[in-house]
Amino acid sequence: VRFPLRIPDTVLAKASQNPCLSLYFLQRYLRDNPDSKSTIQSVLELNSRMGYLDSARGILIAYSSKLSELEKGKWYEQLGEWEKALEIFEKQFQEDSTDKINDITALIQCYAHLEMWDKIRGLENLFDKMPLNAKKENALWFSCAEYHNNNIEKALEFLLNDNNININIDT
Repeated sequence: VRFPLRIPDTVLAKASQNPCLSLYFLQRYLRDNPDSKSTIQSVLELNSRMGYLDSARGILIAYSSKLSELEKGKWYEQLGEWEKALEIFEKQFQEDSTDKINDITALIQCYAHLEMWDKIRGLENLFDKMPLNAKKENALWFSCAEYHNNNIEKALEFLLNDNNININIDT
């Protein structure tokens, strides 16, 4: 069924106040334009936001050839597919030698969710080289890694360091 005004599906999806209707128009557009990377991202985002995680996983698998490895890794991470995300991020981390410090956060989060504390402790030498925002984001994971290694003093150092997070702990 075609609409008499022939308004593009992407315009209708953006204008719609109803997320289900937006999803319908985006999926219809994607069916006719399977190479539209922005539409794939929008469909994944909307499915994820609406809690349709299985649908988002199916779309990610169906259209993964259209996405970059980094985009796939971020989506697997967002959908809780930690093993798949880890595989992609480890490969990316080993290949990309130019900006490892900025790309390490996703890798550390995967290790943490998979409780691979030894792997996180192995990356502690990079902590001081991280920008402040990355330190704030990763301090908790480094602290947890030390806690699981029964090194409470070092765990507290990560949390109480002036460059990281401000936490009040009564000792």
